[in-house]
Amino acid sequence: MQKNYGDEYVNLGKRIAYYRKKRRISQEEFSKGLDCSIQEVKAIENDYSVSKDLATGIWSVKDLDFLFAIADVLEVDVPVFFLPISDETFEKYRTDK
Repeated sequence: MQKNYGDEYVNLGKRIAYYRKKRRISQEEFSKGLDCSIQEVKAIENDYSVSKDLATGIWSVKDLDFLFAIADVLEVDVPVFFLPISDETFEKYRTDK
């Protein structure tokens, strides 16, 4: 039986949104930096639990390279997306210092 990772996707999307906002990057700017649609950004940040098989799902369409691209645009290391959200975590994992 395959595990449903819906909650993990939601938490990942929340973390991505949090760090995007910390960088004061709009969803439109973020989508341009990632070379994707604003609908994809909204799906990643808000509606991630809908289905990872939808065309807007980061894992089904973009694969893990997309997660690394997100980290590059936000200037953070990838592990930050799997740790508790906090200013301390942000400062520790930012790559623009």
